[in-house]
Amino acid sequence: VHGTVQQQMEENITGKGLRSWNWVKAICIARFDNEIGMTVDEAVPKGELSEEEVKSVAMHSFPESNCAEADWEHSFFFRFRANPKNTALDPNPATANEYYFGYVYYIQKKDPSTKRGYVQKSFVIITPFYFSSFFSYLTGFFGKSYFMHPTEDSLIDIFACTLTWPALLPGAKCVLKVMKEEVNASIPEDLYTYIKPNKFSTEKDRAVSKYETKQRFSYIDMKGLSIFQDISLAECWKGSTVALLWNLWELLITETPLMVIADTPSEVSQMVASLISLIHPLKFMGDFRPYATMYEDDIKTYIKLFKEKNKPLLILGTCNPYFSKLFPDFPAVLHLESSYYAENKLVSPKDKPLKQLLSEYSPRAYLQKVLKTKEKLYLCPIKDVLEGLQPQGDDERMSMNNWLLRTHFKEITWFFLSMFPELPFGETSPTKSPPLLPKYDKASKFNDLYINDHTTTEKLHTKFKQTKTFLNFYGAS
Repeated sequence: VHGTVQQQMEENITGKGLRSWNWVKAICIARFDNEIGMTVDEAVPKGELSEEEVKSVAMHSFPESNCAEADWEHSFFFRFRANPKNTALDPNPATANEYYFGYVYYIQKKDPSTKRGYVQKSFVIITPFYFSSFFSYLTGFFGKSYFMHPTEDSLIDIFACTLTWPALLPGAKCVLKVMKEEVNASIPEDLYTYIKPNKFSTEKDRAVSKYETKQRFSYIDMKGLSIFQDISLAECWKGSTVALLWNLWELLITETPLMVIADTPSEVSQMVASLISLIHPLKFMGDFRPYATMYEDDIKTYIKLFKEKNKPLLILGTCNPYFSKLFPDFPAVLHLESSYYAENKLVSPKDKPLKQLLSEYSPRAYLQKVLKTKEKLYLCPIKDVLEGLQPQGDDERMSMNNWLLRTHFKEITWFFLSMFPELPFGETSPTKSPPLLPKYDKASKFNDLYINDHTTTEKLHTKFKQTKTFLNFYGAS
């Protein structure tokens, strides 16, 4: 059986199979070694990842935050550049590069026989796809199975399971066999909006290419862009952190680089990804790293760029507070790490009840200590929305809260985009020169609903027109 599986994998790698349709590019087992540090012990299929890509996987597969006193299981994900040795980092726009996601199931167990007193290992799925809930489920399911029987054969069996899954077609519904279980999956309609498709080699591939071309500029379709929409805003932004979402939406709309520092890789990767989804149906046009570490070459490049005052559009997630010193001039930094609040003798917004924040005389003064930026921010939290959230509790309440927040921010984005009525939505082309950019219209419902000051709204309107997000939306990028 394993010979057949290995042959099938080799055929996919050499181009005889449909490698472009595989859901999973590779599966890796990473380990922290006392002598050499972070390393990848096994990768299936062999040779699928380059040496530099394997190094990137190793650098990302372990928390920089430590919980050495107890056994620990942890799931998170990261994003890294494909073929970093052969392609230069191009952050403006970052979409010129090809990226992979790594979904991690990490275990830490006490082991008195080792020098550190415990072992650290990670089961990692590498894929070009952003289905965070699905792949996080898979890493936990497969990871637990593998660590019960940690052999190369069991790893090959797991990868072979993914080879039986059907082709990824935008908008399709399919049933996936996961060992002895079945999982129903719905493929997003915007599958290739954030992913650079491989070279097309079959009639089926070319059919998807036509689909991509047809759908590419339908940015106003509220069912269109769905990247990370599966992440619950209510689960990510608990306590008083939810009140930050309005200012964070504004930072993304105006393309202000943002750093998010949190306590765990799971927390920060979910937060960064949820922010990418917050401006739906717009496409974020910069680079985003849900979980970054100090050891990455790309981070070293970004440090150099910021020192040279060339600030690329970047959303950076980390668990290492030292990042704020590595990037002293980062335009916006969201502090959610416990050490920051202990040092400044403040209550973390994660621990501060929302009801308490709303009762304070000046909630904005407190939030400015959490989100540090020199940028002038215009939006305020909408009190009616915050008061409409259910107290944190069971899944039903959290689901209702997520629906309320998702609906509200889709409406904000919709009313904001409605300030550009002259735009020929769905009919623009990136090869055509754009017509004259629309001027601010004082009849804007966005102003009436969310700001109520025409001078302020016009400033936000003007800032947005200067972004790559606007040009992409406009069809002229």
